[in-house]
Amino acid sequence: MTALISILVPFKNTSKYLADCLHSILNQSYTQWELIIVDDHSTDESYTIVEEFSKNDSRIKLHIQDHNIGQFRNYNFVLD
Repeated sequence: MTALISILVPFKNTSKYLADCLHSILNQSYTQWELIIVDDHSTDESYTIVEEFSKNDSRIKLHIQDHNIGQFRNYNFVLD
C-alpha cells in the first residue's frame, strides 16, 4: 500500500502562475496525493482556475476564505 501525500497550496491573486502549479502537481508520476488548496480571498481569476481543475480531479480540495487571513494562518486553518 502506498502512502497518501497531502499537498497544501495557499494562494491569493496568483492567477498568472496557478495553472502551471496545478499542471506540475497533476503531471507527477506518484498518484496517491490530495491537493488542499486555500484561496485567501483572491480578487483576480485565481478561484476560477482552481475551480475548473477541481471539476476534473476529485483529489483537488478547494477551500475559500471569506476574508484575507494571511498565508501562514492558511496553513493553520488546514492543519487544524
